[in-house]
Formats: sequence, C-alpha cells, structure tokens
Amino acid sequence: MGLKHQRASRLLLAVVLVVSLGGCFGSEDEPSCVSDAPVSSNFTLSGSVTFGYAPSSLVSGKGVLKLSSIEQKPSRRIVVQAVDNCDRPVSETLTDDQGYYKLSVPGNRVRVRALSRLYTSNFATRPQNGTSFSTACSGPVSWDVQVVDNTSSQSFYAYRTASLYSASSNAADLDIPLEFDTAAGRYTDRTAAPFAIADTIVESLEKICRADPSVRFPQLMVNWSVRNVNASGQKSLGQIGTSHFTVEAGRPQLYILGKENVDTDEFDSHVIAHEFGHYLEYSLYRSDTLGGSHSLSDRLDPRVAFGEGYGNAFSAIATGDPIYVDSMGSYQRNGDTMNIALSPKSAPSNGIHNESSVQYFLWKLYDNKQRDFSRIHQVLKNFQSNSPAFTTLLTFAAHYNAQFGGSSESLRSLWETELETPYHALCATPQCTGLANDVADPFDSKQLIGSAYSVARTYGGQSRPAAFWNFYKPLRLNVPHVADGHDVVESGGSSYPYNKLGYVRWYTYKHETSSGNVLVAVTNLDGGQKACAAKDYLDLYVFGSSGASSGQRLLTADEGATGCPSVSFYAEQGKTYVLTVNGAVAGLHTTTTSPNGGISSYNINVTR
Repeated sequence: MGLKHQRASRLLLAVVLVVSLGGCFGSEDEPSCVSDAPVSSNFTLSGSVTFGYAPSSLVSGKGVLKLSSIEQKPSRRIVVQAVDNCDRPVSETLTDDQGYYKLSVPGNRVRVRALSRLYTSNFATRPQNGTSFSTACSGPVSWDVQVVDNTSSQSFYAYRTASLYSASSNAADLDIPLEFDTAAGRYTDRTAAPFAIADTIVESLEKICRADPSVRFPQLMVNWSVRNVNASGQKSLGQIGTSHFTVEAGRPQLYILGKENVDTDEFDSHVIAHEFGHYLEYSLYRSDTLGGSHSLSDRLDPRVAFGEGYGNAFSAIATGDPIYVDSMGSYQRNGDTMNIALSPKSAPSNGIHNESSVQYFLWKLYDNKQRDFSRIHQVLKNFQSNSPAFTTLLTFAAHYNAQFGGSSESLRSLWETELETPYHALCATPQCTGLANDVADPFDSKQLIGSAYSVARTYGGQSRPAAFWNFYKPLRLNVPHVADGHDVVESGGSSYPYNKLGYVRWYTYKHETSSGNVLVAVTNLDGGQKACAAKDYLDLYVFGSSGASSGQRLLTADEGATGCPSVSFYAEQGKTYVLTVNGAVAGLHTTTTSPNGGISSYNINVTR
C-alpha cells in the first residue's frame, strides 16, 4: 500500500523536536547556553510551511489511509518563530492561508521554527508583516489551539531549521515530512501528524467564523502521541481509550489516537472534526448527552442521539465531505466508514432516537442551504442552548422551524418523509403554520410523536404504547399521577444501558402557583409488588433554567440506594422544570439489583 515517500526539501536542513513552552511563548532558560549578540541590523526572513498529508478514503468498503498518495499541503495559520542559538524566540508570526510567513528579525542569528499551535488574541489585528488571510475569520475572533504530546508533559510539537540565518533569505521554507516504508510496514517519519491535526481544526474554525465572525474560543489542548492507543488507563502513557473530547480541571481537551498499525486518527479528518464538534458544544453551544457506547443501529436516549449525530454531521460540514472515514488496523487500511448523506428512512431504527437520523437531518439542512452553516449555528448557540428542554433533535428542529419556517431547507419534508415524524409536534399551536413565526414546542406537548411512533415502531422486539415513545410526560401539583406505559424504566441493552432509550424517563412540571418548595416522590414500585427499600432501583433528578443564557442545569437529585427516590426543591412561579427517573447504573452504588428482569413501573407525584 504505497511507497516510501521521498521529497527534496527546499530548506538546507531541518529537525523535529518537542518544545516545552512555559506560559504563552517563552521557553525554559538554558543556563549552559549564552545567546549570540546581534551580528547585523534587523532583517527579514520569509518562506512557506507545508506538511506531509495522507488522505483518508473509502476503498473496497474500508476506511484507509492512502499512504501511496502522500502530498505536501500548506500549514495554515500556525505559529512560526525565529529562535536564537539557545532556542529562545526573538520574533513570531502566523502563516497565512497558503502557508506563507514573514518574520522581522532583530539582528540575531536565528533558526525558523514551526509550532503545532493555532493562536490569535484578536484576528482583526492580524495578519502581520504583509501576510494575507481569507476573509472568513476577519472579526475580533480569538483562539488558542495547542497540539501537544500527552506522553511528554503536554509539550508542543515543533519543526525547525538546523541552519542559523543572519541575513534575509527568500528560501527559508519548511517542508514537514511524512514518510511510510511499505516494505517494512511502518512510518519512517511522522513529524507532519500534529500539523495535520491543526489543519483540520483550521477548517473547523473556518465554519464557525463564516457563521459568526466575532466568536472567542476558550483554549483547547489537543493531545496526540504515537503512543496513544485504544486502551483505557494512564493518559500520560498513551492509554486514552479512544479519540474523545473531555474537560480536565476546567480545561477542554481532545485526545487523539496515534498508535500505528492499531488505530491512528491524525489524518482521519472526520474523526478530528467530530471531536472538535463536541468542543464547540462545550464552549459555544450546549450538550446534555449522557455519553457511553453507541452505534448507528441503536435507539438511544435522545440526548445521546443528538450529541453523536451532531458530531458526525459537523465532521461532514467541516470537511465538506459526507463520507466519514476512520482508518485503522495494519497499514491503516482496515477502518470504518459511513455515508452521512444516506437517508435513514429504511433503517430499522430511524427517528429522533437514532444518531443516523440526526446526522442526516443536520447535514441536509446545511447542504440544502448551499452549505451555509450560519442557520444551524444560530439555532444551536442562541436557542437550543437556552431551552428549558433537553438538547435533542426535537428541540433543535422546533427552534429551527420557528426561526426560518418549514419550507426552509425542506425542513418539513425531511422531518415528515425521511424521519417519519409528525411535523406539527414542533409547534405550540395545534398546527404549525409553516412560516417563520411559529412558537417552538421543544416538549411535543401535544404528544404527537408517541402516537405516530407506536404505530410503526417496535423496541426490544416488542410493540410499545404511545406513552412509551413520548419524550416528556407532564406532572401537575397535587394531582394524583396515573401510571401508564411512560412510567417504566428498563434496560435498553446489555452494554452501557443507561444511555439507551427506555432507561431514563422524562417529565415536565410547570409551577403555576406562588413560589415555594415542592416535593417530588416516586412510589408504588411495580404496582406495589416491590418495596421501596429495594437496593439500587431508581434515581431521580430535577433540572431547571437559571437565567436567560445558562440553559439546562441540575437543581437536585436523589441517587440513594433505595427504590423510591424523592427530592424537595424551590419552584418559582411560572417556571418549567424537567425531571428524570433513571434506572440505577451498574457500579454506581454498592449493589445492583434487577427486579422483574430490569423492568420497573412506578408512580410519581408532585406535592407541597
């Protein structure tokens, strides 16, 4: 699969290294090194930075890296420094969209160093030194994306010239190498990998800039290493489990696989963009996902379905390619792939509980809008993020319809025909007008979805009543609750069942009297057949909105090891709260019981 890549460098000599940069830019002092005194007047160094790139592709139904087609691509918007003989930076700039840079050097002998970092404190003040950028990111945008080695104290990756320069040069180019030896079945040089990751993130940033040219992004650490493998353990040893997004000590982090002939993701741009999409949920939007194992055929908790479907859709949006490729295995040629633009209509699990339906719906809205992300961005940032309802495709579609109308981007047709879901569930009025003035109903208060899904769908090999399929069930103060098919918690699968449909049941409660404490209590397990002292049976959570921009937040919970949880909370007049009853997650408490094979029915009441 491919030949060893060889390319004549336009630079005399270059070396790769990892750099520990304390603070923003300054390197650690080296007492044994004394910087050269200036040997000339100020001079200018300019050139280009490129990186070796192996495109991922679909070949014979497999996701592969085309290591026979390695090419050099411009390394865009990365930090480039002039460093003295002690490796201390004396000048810094960014490459432009063609990978070109220009440095003004204060008379020292210097090397040129490219860092695996995307940084700007105010994009409107860039470019520097005559370089040029595209107009997409032209407002007061700021970001700081650092691609680092998690197995080496989160040091930057860098590539620098071996030769020192003391006068202007027109040939200070850096070609960051990627080489693969087919005969040996291994990389001989993978220096380009972290720069490829940075470039995919540039593409992702572009989409946001075009939609919102004044976004300020929180710092992002992207952890990649040739030792990163799909085994869970100590991340500093490369045991990262899988490529994923997380937050550690308040800092957003991506971890990216890099173990060759096992699973490498640095050139799988869809994987990088998918995880960056989760970072956007954290930093700009909102996500209520439970996480956990999932697949395209699963019926998931709708929060999980939206989070993963959105991530897949964003990967297609960022790359401009709906064919998702994840290479892995020997020679990186035995990976997975999926077509995000493939209609889920004929799938056994299509609908808003399924991530393939979510990704298709979002991709088609984007594609039908001439690949303009601004409307999706607007709904995610300004409406879904502030909704009292959970982040689901129902919440998103209800707000999209209210803002732009059912005919926009063929929303109504996609919703009704491809997802086979009632259009009028999106609106608070008896029927949607189809115009951009409907009031969004992210709760499906008319409970149209349950009625429709119960006719054509089964779950776990069984027909389910409409109440089971409804997203939310309303509760009222001091009105005795009547249990039905909604009030049943059961395992949705044998592996990580907590994130599958059926393991968490949702309720709404609108407090219509004067503000004060209310008590929510689960009672009468399995129609009175099970005692409330049963271990690890049900958990109860209450969520509410606190301010116009905060979105959903946990108010209180009962995760105790008894079967009938209850909570008291202060309810404000006119506010709507969301409650969930969850099946206990294995390992959360000291014991795990599964009465009635993991199925439990119950009553739930609100009193003062």
